[in-house]
Amino acid sequence: RFLVSDQGWPAILLVWSVPILLTAFFCLWSYHVDNTPGLLKSAFNMRPESLPKTAPTGLALIDLNSEIIALDDGTKVLEIEGKLFNATVETFSNVRLEAKIYDEKNRALSKIRIGFHNGLVNARLAALKEEAIVALQNKQGVGEAKVKPNVKAPFRIVITGLDGSEEWFSARVLSVESEAA
Repeated sequence: RFLVSDQGWPAILLVWSVPILLTAFFCLWSYHVDNTPGLLKSAFNMRPESLPKTAPTGLALIDLNSEIIALDDGTKVLEIEGKLFNATVETFSNVRLEAKIYDEKNRALSKIRIGFHNGLVNARLAALKEEAIVALQNKQGVGEAKVKPNVKAPFRIVITGLDGSEEWFSARVLSVESEAA
């Protein structure tokens, strides 16, 4: 009975004012959170400058190739190789890659997030066991780990634990850290 009136205006004002006020509140709150690094530092004990950034537009995975490889012990793994191309003017470090595999119904079966410069870049896969692949993939590789401007750097991602229902994969640059100039 409270929302019903002869003219209907109180009900309309009430129904429309609540979402408008909530939207305004959340917009102002998100602006405040985005523009106050001190809030992150004090409330969450985080330093915003140390957090990874999403990859810029000019950082891309190119020349992607994938192959199902049978290891010496008969286990099958998916190898994704390619190059990380930095078409920007910045140098990046701590570049993280993400790969996912999907089934025929486009459901994600597996996801892996690794550093692009891992220990698998030059390894001979067939001779390794799954545990060794995972360990090498989680280790930092030998040599330069920074991605300089206009450079194409090789990478390799290996997904283990395949069950035969894999149909396709996706790979992307997940996050980076910019080097100070």
